[in-house]
Amino acid sequence: MLFKKGDVLFGKLRPSLEKYYYANEDGFCTGEILAIEPKRIYGQFLKYFVGSPNFIKQCDVFSYGTKLIMQKGIFGLLNMLFLPPQYINVVFYGLVNY
Repeated sequence: MLFKKGDVLFGKLRPSLEKYYYANEDGFCTGEILAIEPKRIYGQFLKYFVGSPNFIKQCDVFSYGTKLIMQKGIFGLLNMLFLPPQYINVVFYGLVNY
């Protein structure tokens, strides 16, 4: 599976392990990693969102079997993400990259 620079990678297998990463370069990953392309927000903001305790708890709800999270569950959670106004995104980006 391909991912691009700026994508956020999230480990679907046992989400309670909290494996997430902001991609600094293009690359490949296995099928147990979900590459999420940020569309209307900065990738760094998305990284902190998917690493938040609340998001991890919600992912556990969508887990099954050997704790592999259902992909549609993650996208459902991401669709419920409250997007802050653009100026807050800019301020956040400036703070993170300071």
